[in-house]
Amino acid sequence: MNRKISLFMAAAIAATLLPLSLAANAGNQPPPGGPGGPGGPGGGFGRRGGGRGISLADMPVSSYAEELKLSADQKTKITVIRNAYKAQQKDMFKPGAPPDQGMFEKMMAVRTETTKSIEALLTEEQKAKLPAVSSVLGQLQRAGIPLEVLGKLKITAAQKAQIDQLQKDAMTEMQGLAPEDRRTKGREIMMGVREKVQAVLTAEQKSIIETYQKAHPMPQFGRPGGGRGGPGGPGGPGGPPGA
Repeated sequence: MNRKISLFMAAAIAATLLPLSLAANAGNQPPPGGPGGPGGPGGGFGRRGGGRGISLADMPVSSYAEELKLSADQKTKITVIRNAYKAQQKDMFKPGAPPDQGMFEKMMAVRTETTKSIEALLTEEQKAKLPAVSSVLGQLQRAGIPLEVLGKLKITAAQKAQIDQLQKDAMTEMQGLAPEDRRTKGREIMMGVREKVQAVLTAEQKSIIETYQKAHPMPQFGRPGGGRGGPGGPGGPGGPPGA
């Protein structure tokens, strides 16, 4: 397997296992080891209105229960499905070991099946609303906000609009880069966005995120002959994300 594929799989699996970490303490952390690759494909709902959504399997129930008006029975059943999904991820993931093709394909298959199982519990009206919800959650996750604590954060509409604009500005800047600079400078741009998000969040919101991140650190992948690779970008329509 060549190096490019290895980096792609490492980034995709990292994005699948846990949400991207907010750079709230970026100044206290070591610089990223290697460039991240593109996120992996995901099943279920994806792009709408220009925003990249995330897989339904990777969306915590609490992050969309209110918007979709999930019933108590739906929330219970979806929680059981996601708990099984996370258990399967944990069984397949070997900390410190680089992923191989078989592991990557198995994880993608589990994600797709989990997404289908959750979709089957939703009404047609809920399914119609889901792409827009997925798009918003994708924006927040790419900004480094863990979806697991989204309900506690109580992000306002004004904050969401500011975060959305920060990402649009970053995408415009990245599109102006030369192809050979997109991997290194593009990563710097996205890390810059996460730092700017701090100015949008309140002290209480940042404290909630920091507490969550300390309890749920990002997984690390071993790579012979070098430092650890940085996390990859989010997946395409329907992918990735958080655990």
